[in-house]
Amino acid sequence: MKLLFSRSAYFVYFIVVIFLIGGFFLINGSMKSRNENNNLVCRDCNVILISVDTLRADHVGAYGYPRNTTPNLDNFAKNAIIFTNVFSQTSWTLPSHATIFTSLYPAQHKVLNEYNETVYDSLNASTVTLAKVMRDSGYKTAAFVGDIYVGPKFGFGNGFENYFSYDSNVQIESSMHDAYGYSEYIETGGTFNRTLSQGIKWIDENRNEKFFVFLHGYDVHAPYLRKDISDTSFYSNYSGPLKDVLFTYRELNSIQKVDDHYEIRVDANFSGNTGKKTVKFNDSDLGYIISRYDAGVFSADTALGNLFSYLKSKNLLEKTIVVVVSDHGENLFEKGLWSHRNVYDSVLQVVMMIHIPNRSPAAVSSMAGLIDVMPTILDLVNVSIPSEANLAGKNLVPAIANGKEVNNFVFADSNFLAKALVVRSDTYKLIFRPANNTFELYNWRTDPHETLNIYGRNATRDEELKFALFSFINETNTNAIQKLMSQSYVGEVQE
Repeated sequence: MKLLFSRSAYFVYFIVVIFLIGGFFLINGSMKSRNENNNLVCRDCNVILISVDTLRADHVGAYGYPRNTTPNLDNFAKNAIIFTNVFSQTSWTLPSHATIFTSLYPAQHKVLNEYNETVYDSLNASTVTLAKVMRDSGYKTAAFVGDIYVGPKFGFGNGFENYFSYDSNVQIESSMHDAYGYSEYIETGGTFNRTLSQGIKWIDENRNEKFFVFLHGYDVHAPYLRKDISDTSFYSNYSGPLKDVLFTYRELNSIQKVDDHYEIRVDANFSGNTGKKTVKFNDSDLGYIISRYDAGVFSADTALGNLFSYLKSKNLLEKTIVVVVSDHGENLFEKGLWSHRNVYDSVLQVVMMIHIPNRSPAAVSSMAGLIDVMPTILDLVNVSIPSEANLAGKNLVPAIANGKEVNNFVFADSNFLAKALVVRSDTYKLIFRPANNTFELYNWRTDPHETLNIYGRNATRDEELKFALFSFINETNTNAIQKLMSQSYVGEVQE
């Protein structure tokens, strides 16, 4: 079944958008005027922003995961505001963190990198960032991150007086080396064991000052390294064919189903063309990969537990706002996909928990995005948004205070190998793929695993969501509008 959308139809959309809407759907102000009755303000409170890279919300106990992956985060959530419907604005680390720190969409901040390993996109030095605003408001600022795609070369140091970036040169277990000839070491992003130890030291040295600290770790991220701590219980009884495989991007994305089994290509030298070996496995082995992922979640949680214990021991939680987020999630074979090269909710739905001193815990179901982090933090500490800033995110304080919906729509825009754009209403999620001119539509409330594409079943609903999506494109990327206008798009239902 096909639905044809002509150039003239899109022209009508855009004319209406430009002359009548004027950005109403999306970038209609980021609450530059502060909530007059805001009783959540914590003036002069410290702020700690924590990003757990690649953490799926539904693999956290506080979000309903049955495994004991996050005992410390679960305890933290008992005294925090937990947002249950938060979505990333993109599918991978670099542009997602740029969005967190600028409250701009990827098409606006343009830190995309397009998988270019030689020329790096970086934040413009003139861009207003959360760290810069905090520093200019009298906060001491520092960051302790796991390098790779949050390293200083991308401009993330803008506004930080101290920016420490760590990678990790991890020794591979001998059994893995013996089985597949893996190199003795693999370089990965730094984990919380390293970034938090240094971060806690800095906090302790500056705890009598007003500070803003950013903490980040890659514990959860591929290649799902086997850990040498108690989290081995997640897979200690496994002895199948995947036991000694490193799950790098290349290997995860080589997985394919062949007849009644799966195959993965093991690339021992990480070079893409040497040392390859095909390993066969079955459905029962898929759980082992998920267990390796969960072990990384547990590792991050263990390190965060040390941070929370330190903050409590120094009474810092009484004067510190602590925000925990994840930048994106991870496909664990949903829809036959691994990693995070797509815009399904296993990737886009993320964690957001906020500890506010003297504020009772609560669960907030209002839709939110990582783009809302910056204006929300600034309002909570009563710091004004600079007049030159043009933040696209919304202040979530009204949602915290009274459950108010502050977002009519939440958008996402991914350039990670394949272009896709997303608009989400309070019930529906529309995905548009320009490369093949297709749309997918899901009821994300009743179909959270996105199993039934209902695009084409209700023309009015489809057009309303496309109207919002193309309004978003018009506001954030006029070049994209011109390109779309030059073509006739066919929306083909993909069951």
